[in-house]
Amino acid sequence: MEASRALARVELGPTTDQADKALKYIDTIITDIYMPSRGAEGFKTERATLSEVPHMPHRENIAEHSWHLAFTILVLYDNREELGLNFPDDFDENLAATLAVTHDIPAEVFAGDIDAMKQTNEVRKLKIARELAAMAMVRRKYPFLNKTADRWESYDDNDSYEAEFAGDMNHIVGTRMICMDGGRRWHEWEGMQTSREEMVACMRGKLRTESGHAIFDALERDLDNHPEWFPKIYPQDQLFET
Repeated sequence: MEASRALARVELGPTTDQADKALKYIDTIITDIYMPSRGAEGFKTERATLSEVPHMPHRENIAEHSWHLAFTILVLYDNREELGLNFPDDFDENLAATLAVTHDIPAEVFAGDIDAMKQTNEVRKLKIARELAAMAMVRRKYPFLNKTADRWESYDDNDSYEAEFAGDMNHIVGTRMICMDGGRRWHEWEGMQTSREEMVACMRGKLRTESGHAIFDALERDLDNHPEWFPKIYPQDQLFET
């Protein structure tokens, strides 16, 4: 029996040419998608948000962020009864996690990330234009990523509850990391600092699900317990005078 199953796997597997092609896909993902932050064409995998919480003393990259988001979604779903999280009966946690993995990849690898707090209407239009152009290039240059591009568009369009929940968790996870750092290093690179009020208003307005709002409520309540996270006067304020 074992021998027959092993034989079936060999017979149903890829040909040599197909396996060679699969390896080329893997190589392209490594060189063009996963590690292109120093590429000749200026590809960028680092995120604009500077999340230097104590256990992450470096700028977060897209791969870290996407994995973190997907993992968080799966853990919350696995514990949904204990947490009182209500999901539609047909909710697909695997789809939600997949959307999380692809929500910034590959668009932001080629378009670059734009800080959420900087997104005025004009900046938002620029972000959309850059990402759509990047995805058009991806579809043209990397046709084997077409389904990945479809998932990115699904997330960006919020065309399902899975996409909406993934989007909410994206904003909540990012906000929580900023809270842990008190917002002090988020805008350090451009000579600004983030107030609690500014951050909460920006992120709250992006939420779409009841569960997302409930968790964000908890985040705000916890901020009341940590006034030191957003002190009124920062020790380095003099560095940011304009």
